[in-house]
Amino acid sequence: MSIIGENVIMQLIPLLAIALVIYLVVRRSSHKSKFVPNKNMITTEFTDEHGPFQREKTVAGRGSEKIMMLVFWITVFLAMPAGIVFVLGSVKSSGPIIPVATYLIIWWMCFLGWKQIKEGVSQTPDKVAFMFKMDPFVGALVALFMGVYILLFFGAQRVLSKLWRAMALSGGNTRVRGARIRPAEIEWPLVSTIPFHDLRGRIRHWLTLIKTTPIHEDAIKKAGEEGERKVLALMDGHRGLRDAHLYAGRRIPRTKDHPLIPSRRSEIDLIILTPKAIHVIEVKNWSGELWQDKEDPHQWLRRRRNRDAQGIRSVVEVNQAKAWSLGNYLESRGVAVGAEHIRSHIFFTNPNLKMDMDIKEMPDVVTVHHISGFLAGLGTKTLDRIILRMAKLVLDQESADMVQQGLAGAMPQSIYDQMLKEFDQLHTWDRLHLHGGAVETGDLLWVKSHGHSIKSGDLQPGEQIRIQWQRGRILSLLKAVTGKHLGHIITAKQKVAVDMEGQVFFHFAGQPEPAIVPVTSVDIIERG
Repeated sequence: MSIIGENVIMQLIPLLAIALVIYLVVRRSSHKSKFVPNKNMITTEFTDEHGPFQREKTVAGRGSEKIMMLVFWITVFLAMPAGIVFVLGSVKSSGPIIPVATYLIIWWMCFLGWKQIKEGVSQTPDKVAFMFKMDPFVGALVALFMGVYILLFFGAQRVLSKLWRAMALSGGNTRVRGARIRPAEIEWPLVSTIPFHDLRGRIRHWLTLIKTTPIHEDAIKKAGEEGERKVLALMDGHRGLRDAHLYAGRRIPRTKDHPLIPSRRSEIDLIILTPKAIHVIEVKNWSGELWQDKEDPHQWLRRRRNRDAQGIRSVVEVNQAKAWSLGNYLESRGVAVGAEHIRSHIFFTNPNLKMDMDIKEMPDVVTVHHISGFLAGLGTKTLDRIILRMAKLVLDQESADMVQQGLAGAMPQSIYDQMLKEFDQLHTWDRLHLHGGAVETGDLLWVKSHGHSIKSGDLQPGEQIRIQWQRGRILSLLKAVTGKHLGHIITAKQKVAVDMEGQVFFHFAGQPEPAIVPVTSVDIIERG
């Protein structure tokens, strides 16, 4: 016998036992009700060719009858998924028509059996009359169960799949990287290959899901980073600066070790490439206070509002290390660009940041005070315009610096063309959207589900995998009991049940080693 058949039988035995017990209780209650004198007696008048006559019958108490009937239908409702899987071999392998037809036939037969129990007669009742004479309360319950069952078991996504793909899967409604975000074109295994878990296994999966701890981000930190990320993403590929190409959020593979670059890749907020130089820019939209440690000039101290001061490594030195790493990477790719053509800049874009003169007077530092006249005339201090104005200020200084240092003007055209090609191939960070709202950046290595692995190279830049979870305790429990899957992986080509024991192998930015993340903690996987 197949594994599916064994699991179905193991699920059916306790449910059928419960159904049998309820059947016997209901039948016993129905027979006992006949001996209650007059209290539960119903008299109905009829007329035929022989004249009027009366027919009396006893019924159980209305309240207890409805309760028992409700329990009976719930039991049948729970057993139906296993029965259909047992008959068809797979939940959806034959499409929705056969399961729905099988479901309706079984329910119709159960209706007739219940009618016999209710009336206490052995003959088969009139089927048409039964369907129209059914108690309204019972009919409403039946309709409710049928609707819920069809939605849960057969999947409303079959009806709404086209609408869902048109709306939810477009992926381009967010301002972050705009239309570049799109569903992945990958394909997962067919539904028929997904193992059918028994009731105990599904309950275990449900417990795993509801016990997944949400991971939240600091609200102030998240707001600042999200705003900065959105602005930089919008600037990616911007052509507002003459003879300059802008690249935002690019990751530079490490080709040589450096103490300030612990991970395999470093991220550069903004790269501006001109025929004369490469500008490596770190954007900080910080507020609060910032000053240099008097005892250690390599350390800075930063105090946010209402918080203690924290020590950080000099941002200038860290960005210079990134510029050095970029030069080494280009050299490893056969692009011979001299270190004198690579410039490092720190943009402090928040006018509310108070910094000491030691930092403010550093050659690499650009603050809003350098463009205060521009801001006063602009009226709107949007972050993207501030960054563009700072970039223009840097480019205006570019030619003067070249002359002062005695360097030739533009780089050779062949070198410039090579750099354009290399920068176009650099990716941004992959992003992992976790349950609770936290968004982590790093490198995606692989996603494993149902024994099938998707590697990062299988995803194109800007593609994403959505994992749609049913995290509500009640509805997810109902899905688990009825054999429905608790989550689905959504790509451009399909929507398939997620493996509750699946994993995501992700190298978080700044961490020395990759980590395994349970798939139950993930909502979106986005390729950089």
